[in-house]
Amino acid sequence: MRLYRPGQSEPAAYHATPTVPFTYHNKFGTPDTQYGGDANQVWPRFVCPSDATGDRLRDVPATLPDGSTGHYAAGSFAANGLLPWRTGDLHPSADTILFDERPQVCRTEAGEAVYNL
Repeated sequence: MRLYRPGQSEPAAYHATPTVPFTYHNKFGTPDTQYGGDANQVWPRFVCPSDATGDRLRDVPATLPDGSTGHYAAGSFAANGLLPWRTGDLHPSADTILFDERPQVCRTEAGEAVYNL
């Protein structure tokens, strides 16, 4: 599995659909192919085994800031959006929650799906 590295990978390779093949060298140095961007891969480490809401869900479309569409896989963990990320004011203590478990797919009262991307 490849990892996105700013300045070394094109952004489209990060959120491409599974129809797009990417050739890379694996950890043993041999060529391998990954279908879809890195954000559109199901990483088992980020999916809770007891979370049956998504079942290896990928290809969830999301509108990007430039108006294009990116495709993402859902995960079972989410960052705490109430922390002051990237401000220099983050001083975690023993009771600070940086990430927590969340279902891959939640539903609004109206029944609409909300994906944990």
